[in-house]
Amino acid sequence: YWADPGRTLLGEINHHDGGRGVYFEDPNGHLLEIITRQYGSGGWNP
Repeated sequence: YWADPGRTLLGEINHHDGGRGVYFEDPNGHLLEIITRQYGSGGWNP
């Protein structure tokens, strides 16, 4: 998993919009994202 869609922050979690987010590849190689807060719902804290 990665903290960014560019896959440069391996094994890290982002804290955008005051929540947590992570990107991972599905078995077909598609990049998926899990976030705990909606985009724009909090402060930006990279």
